[in-house]
Amino acid sequence: MQDACSTLHTSASIWEFPGDGYSVLARPDFQGLFLLNSSACAIWDLVRQGAPADQIAVAYSELFGISQSVAAADVQATIEAWRTQLLAPESYNTGKDLQAPVPPAKVPGLDEAIFVSHYSLNGISFRMAIHDPELVEEFAPRLAPLKADTTAADIAFDLVSTQEGVLVFRDGILFLQEALPSSARAILLPELVRLSLHREEDWLAILHASSCGTADRSVLFPAAGEQGKSTLVAALMHAGLSFYCEDSAAVERHTLRVARMPFSLMIREGSWPLLQSRFPELAKAPVMHRYGHKVRFLPPMPSTSASASVLALIFIRLDTSGPATLRKLETFESLLRLQQSGFWVAHDRSSIQTFLDWIRLLPSYELAYSDLDEATRLVRQVLDV
Repeated sequence: MQDACSTLHTSASIWEFPGDGYSVLARPDFQGLFLLNSSACAIWDLVRQGAPADQIAVAYSELFGISQSVAAADVQATIEAWRTQLLAPESYNTGKDLQAPVPPAKVPGLDEAIFVSHYSLNGISFRMAIHDPELVEEFAPRLAPLKADTTAADIAFDLVSTQEGVLVFRDGILFLQEALPSSARAILLPELVRLSLHREEDWLAILHASSCGTADRSVLFPAAGEQGKSTLVAALMHAGLSFYCEDSAAVERHTLRVARMPFSLMIREGSWPLLQSRFPELAKAPVMHRYGHKVRFLPPMPSTSASASVLALIFIRLDTSGPATLRKLETFESLLRLQQSGFWVAHDRSSIQTFLDWIRLLPSYELAYSDLDEATRLVRQVLDV
């Protein structure tokens, strides 16, 4: 273990964002954030000072009152984990920022598309020409509420599946390449909203989250897949709250507001009985198959709000052991849960700092519930409505 730190990447090019008892690190050449708890921060402070691993283990043992053998194992495991990404050589990067640019590709002819439809959002018309059945299933049901009876198009998109992944062309120019249809959707749908709002700059962040609220205030429900966030938002929408988004929450850079994304909600089979009394029309919606599940799509209720301020983050958890509860979370736990659910933040130092400051100031909760009416009551309590 004597030379465990000898070949590590210099910390000079690592951005550091200290918090209260934790720290967030990032590399300019690597998309993603690294979250350090208090013990990892102690190791990091010594690593960046150039201390050898055996000295770090001794200091770690004294700081936390543990045996040197346990400290040595913890230090070695932490450093080895960092070695693969955070402290790897500069040539290492699994993110797409350093990949070779995608060579120009010719957009297929419109006559080759198997699906062509036109949509309108905030007065901007879009044409979608899709050249693969799987992409039709991924995009068409979500875009259905925006379908327009027109052949005009301010912006034209073509979606193609290839061996390299999903290619998205905007007005004949390659705009996006993603490995999976779901990844392409998570980027393209917020882009449609951005374009419709005439935004020149990119979003500050996009969270894997749903959102509901009032005409000007909202809460975000970040969660990984199959955690019930779409079901809860549908119930909240039925209860009279304004719908903002169901799967991707786009945060405006300068206002930190969440933009309304009026696309259909995907409701899995297990949630159909829970929503049957609220949305009888759901039983008549076509049954589709997405990622091994039977699903139906529910259009959002109309709203005049284009965006809303964010009052809180609420991480939901189904729990049948007792009444619904709302538990306050510390910032570091909130960041860990955001990382688990998935999010993207613009990868420059200023944007990351703005994002972290925003998260630090937002109240964050865990909502444990089994009854949608109880969950609705607690969400209304957070919104003070």
